[in-house]
Amino acid sequence: MDHENSKAMLSSRREGIMKTKIYLATAHGLNVIEGSNGTWRGEVRLQGQQVQCIAVDSSLKERVYCGTFGNGVFRSDDAGASWRPCKGLPNQNVMALATADSGDAGRPALLYAGTEPSAIYQSSDGGDTWHPLPGLLSLTSAGEWSFPLRPETHHVRQILSDPCFPLRLHVAIEAGALLRSEDGGETWRDRVPGGPKDTHTLAHTGARRAASIQRQATAILRASMMATPGAA
Repeated sequence: MDHENSKAMLSSRREGIMKTKIYLATAHGLNVIEGSNGTWRGEVRLQGQQVQCIAVDSSLKERVYCGTFGNGVFRSDDAGASWRPCKGLPNQNVMALATADSGDAGRPALLYAGTEPSAIYQSSDGGDTWHPLPGLLSLTSAGEWSFPLRPETHHVRQILSDPCFPLRLHVAIEAGALLRSEDGGETWRDRVPGGPKDTHTLAHTGARRAASIQRQATAILRASMMATPGAA
């Protein structure tokens, strides 16, 4: 699996000891790997699930989300030790997850889930309820979207929220478009002329510079040409 958001890493220091936790998505479950003082141990959670993507809540660090192909989103409130399904998501084929600051201290971050076929849903309560974001398939370029391994469909490959402007989203559709929203996904700007059609990876050049650099999407996004893993 080569999704940028198929892995996540958290590091913390307590009593002079550096601890690192890595979440790694695989086609057969989620690997949770913990390291401390040069010693590593790993466990497989969500065994049998086709885990496609991972997101760590930007407000509640012990909260982690996993997106699966076929069984929707799972949530952990104890840094990956245990998991429960987030019910109510209309589309269970989740290919991308992202979180954004809710602006309310102590509240969960806004959670975005991108699916196959392409759609995006938002949750403001940690995945307990979901709100579909409109307008994605009404964009002009939508008629051209197609995933090469399953040409009859397409999916949201990645979602990137802006740490300086939480309502600003960039979304990569595989394959067909790189999209942008300035209002949390209520409206969308379609692929610009000459813009990339098969962006695999989205990344910030740095939060401090994002406000100015992101005015030009190609300056803050890097495209990967690696093949997308096919989901069974």
